[in-house]
Amino acid sequence: MGATELAAGDKEWGEPVAYETSGDEQLVAQAKLGDRIAFEELVRRYAEPMLNLAHGMLGSRDAAWDVVQESFLATYRVLRGFRGEATFYTYLRRVVTNACLKEQQRRRGAPSLSLDTPVEFADGS
Repeated sequence: MGATELAAGDKEWGEPVAYETSGDEQLVAQAKLGDRIAFEELVRRYAEPMLNLAHGMLGSRDAAWDVVQESFLATYRVLRGFRGEATFYTYLRRVVTNACLKEQQRRRGAPSLSLDTPVEFADGS
């Protein structure tokens, strides 16, 4: 499907959407109607800045990817409730930040063990 074709169905979606040139508000509105391609465009736009944010907070690219992916999924699940009181970018940034804080808290609660640290067993071996 080209960038200016109808997203899904036909008449229900209205005019063709030029995803790459659409503003966030239009993409959010389309995504709220179930247009997955519109949400994919939002992901394409913001994956890198959100990954950079998460990486800066967590210090691990792998952990950052996990948090960002979960944040996009969580945002998609509740998107219909997005009221637009903040920009989508600001909203998503808060979701990612909260997810990073939760991950940091989880890490602090779980003791870490280096693979280089010798382990002593109860029997003394």
